[in-house]
Amino acid sequence: MTRQHLPPRRAPLRPRLRLPKGYSRYYERDVTLLDGRLAHLRPILPDDLDELRISVSEADRQTLQNRFLGGRPPSKDDEFHRLVNVDYDRRFAVVALSPSRRGIGIARYDANDGTDTADVAVAVAPGWRRVGLATNLLRLLGEAALEHGIRTFTVVFVVDNLDVNEILTASHLPVARHFSEGVVDAEVDLSDYEQRLDLPPARTFDCQP
Repeated sequence: MTRQHLPPRRAPLRPRLRLPKGYSRYYERDVTLLDGRLAHLRPILPDDLDELRISVSEADRQTLQNRFLGGRPPSKDDEFHRLVNVDYDRRFAVVALSPSRRGIGIARYDANDGTDTADVAVAVAPGWRRVGLATNLLRLLGEAALEHGIRTFTVVFVVDNLDVNEILTASHLPVARHFSEGVVDAEVDLSDYEQRLDLPPARTFDCQP
């Protein structure tokens, strides 16, 4: 996918710091949400560790159940460290920050060995749902995935997780869903990502959900 020239970007909501290998500022975006609020999207960084801990500790039960399929959320140091340390290629994550620099959302993919498919997960803070944030996170993650050779996202979620169903529908991408014992296994085809998402040619700051 050919990158297009972008207009000058707004200043990021965090001070400049030494970036890890593989990090690209190309994926830093400011977006205006449906309710008029602003959010800053960027790839995850190792120093997001403390913010991730806070987000997990403050998350409501439904968020944790949907995100981890009822399993145990991360609690050990090595688990948190793995989540914030990615290679920006086969493992990639983007976070959303509020104007006050609080973490309000995250989307990540983990590629399956030897394939062009990747498991994907999206989580958004309750106060920032249904305003297009999750859709913007998924769009940015999909763009990064295609840049790194990923052609299909696989998503596993409980059948009554209506938020994920709505996000997949809003993506306008082909989705194949398979149901088994209350769990949905979905495959999202990224092959015609740009055409179906109807993104503006210059990829401006304000993205519609």
